[in-house]
This record gives sequence, C-alpha cells and structure tokens, in this order.
Amino acid sequence: MKLKPEKLLEELKVIAETIGVQVIIDKGNFSGGHCLVYDERKIVLNKLLPPEVKAAKLAQSLTFFSLEGIEIKPALRDFLNTEKQRLASRTQDALSDEAQAVVNDVLAGA
Repeated sequence: MKLKPEKLLEELKVIAETIGVQVIIDKGNFSGGHCLVYDERKIVLNKLLPPEVKAAKLAQSLTFFSLEGIEIKPALRDFLNTEKQRLASRTQDALSDEAQAVVNDVLAGA
C-alpha cells in the first residue's frame, strides 16, 4: 500500500518524535537535513518544498538515527529503506575515485 506524500510526511514526523528528534519545517535558503543544536537533535525541512521532497529528506535524515525497537508500518519501512539506498548511492557517486580508494583502505584495515 502506497501512502500519499502528506500522510507519509506526517507518519515520518511521528517516528522522529518517538526517537526524540524535533522536526522543524520553515522557510529559508536551504533544502533540509539533520543537525545538532545545543545537544538537541533536529531535522530541518524547507517549508517551500513539495510534500514528497520533504518526506524524502526526512526519511533520509532519519537513516542517521537508530530506529530499532520502533514499530513501523511495512509501507513506511519500505520508503525509509528506498531513501536510505538513494542517499547511499548519491554519497557514493559524490566520492572521487581517489577518496573512494582511501575509504576502501580504511575499511579494509578496520
């Protein structure tokens, strides 16, 4: 079952609240992401973005936090996994060949 972007966004906000992460939706010259402000975990989303983009940004930001032990609907978990893979793919693409070689060396030694 596929959720509408608005419903998806609301359910992701509930997950964030459950793990103690405040979600702030406001206008500004930014797209969004997670941050730490005075030892408080926050996820900031641009109010001007369409709901599907806000939901994707929120899901990607939630991948940086442990969601173990939280009951998550299958459709929502699928969306979180898809966005986690999308973020990993973009991150991988952003690394230069040289940087990737360094990362591989570090991981091989770990």
